[in-house]
Amino acid sequence: MADNYYSGVAVSLVSRLLSIAASFAVIWAFNLIGREAYGVYAFAGSLVAIVIVLSGLGLDQLVLFRQSQDRAKPLPGLLGASLGRVARISLVVCLLYLLFGYVRTQYLEPSVHFPVFLALALTIPAMAATQVYTAWHQAFQHFRKALLVPRIADVLRLLLLIPLGLLLPNIESFLLVIVISAWVPLLVYSVDTGTPPADRTGIDQAGRAYARQMMLVRLIRSSIDNIAIILVGLITAPAMTAAFALGARIASFALLGNQLLGQVTLPRIGAQLGQSGPAGMMKEFDRHRWISLLVALGVTSVLLLSSPRIMSLFGSYADALPVLYVLLCANIIASGFGPVGNALKMGGHASALLTSIWIFMFLLLGTNLVLIPFYGIVGAAFATMASIFMVNVLNWWQCRRVYRLWTSGPLAFAVMLASISGVYLFASGMTVPGISILGIVMIFAMTRILRCGQAMTKSLDCQ
Repeated sequence: MADNYYSGVAVSLVSRLLSIAASFAVIWAFNLIGREAYGVYAFAGSLVAIVIVLSGLGLDQLVLFRQSQDRAKPLPGLLGASLGRVARISLVVCLLYLLFGYVRTQYLEPSVHFPVFLALALTIPAMAATQVYTAWHQAFQHFRKALLVPRIADVLRLLLLIPLGLLLPNIESFLLVIVISAWVPLLVYSVDTGTPPADRTGIDQAGRAYARQMMLVRLIRSSIDNIAIILVGLITAPAMTAAFALGARIASFALLGNQLLGQVTLPRIGAQLGQSGPAGMMKEFDRHRWISLLVALGVTSVLLLSSPRIMSLFGSYADALPVLYVLLCANIIASGFGPVGNALKMGGHASALLTSIWIFMFLLLGTNLVLIPFYGIVGAAFATMASIFMVNVLNWWQCRRVYRLWTSGPLAFAVMLASISGVYLFASGMTVPGISILGIVMIFAMTRILRCGQAMTKSLDCQ
């Protein structure tokens, strides 16, 4: 079982790193043309990402339901349903995008605006159909295929965008690579759709209702960065949109450990809840918290020390540094509270988690609309950090309400405050004190992990 866990984490790590590397290749290539070009692409790409997420709402469970009803040809019906949904949503988004273009004249530069719009419109059907096949393989436990086949697009972008950027830097060639790479995974999937288990049956009504709630949670969570980028694009200029998008992308490295670790701790938290109750899950919960916080602090320290050099790879992005610092603090908060959302999810409390996520979305929208007009992209970063803090506090209280225990005490809050203070001191020019505080907190996190009674390299197996 442990081998399966580590194998799954390794495959997920490769998938995640390929996705991140490809996104940085896109940022680098578009910035060869200019910050405004990347700003337009980031804004339009965020709209498309939300379209794809909306089209996939409930798709995982629709796969199971269709397969149980029509064992002969479930996939054609799924593709038709998904693409029909995409067409309806895309029509609305395209009309809004065009209307926005007339209102916001800085997005009407024909040499950038129309090619980006056309290319992303061409990728929507491929991305939506690929999503159907991915959900199909996930539903039938073909996890490696579901994780790695979509990454073929990222590999193609890495292999093609960098040479093109060096030899033929123009927006048309970059967009052509993006369109082609979006269609290739679909071709690979269509060759082998996978064989569902013979005894697979449909899920009952209660199961579908719970699945819909969890899909809504996934929808809002996956749209967070895109919502912030869209609001920045609506209120500020394309160059500012580019700076915020770059800062957010780099800061997301701090959550890598949290995201990967969740694949291991999710089933273990569920098992502990079933065997020992809420109190029994706390050992696994704390282990997740301190390991993910340790990774977040390590990544944060590296990014703080190397952020000017990293930014210089993409051009003049000094104005993105404050965004990076604030969002790193936001990710430290997300790691420091531990997997409170996962604890609610694995305990069957999707409605409580969904309530918190809805509140989070409205907080994010409201704080961004208030702060961006006055403070620009730094205001958007603070709005994101405040929203992340509030939703974690709400989930923390929800865990107290449903499990009758506090998942975070004064010690956890003190560690988060010390970590944020270290980032603040570094951003204020006090490099040595800031990094020293982060180092002390990392050592403390290691001691908490080692309290499991085993070495850190085996900490995921300790009971």
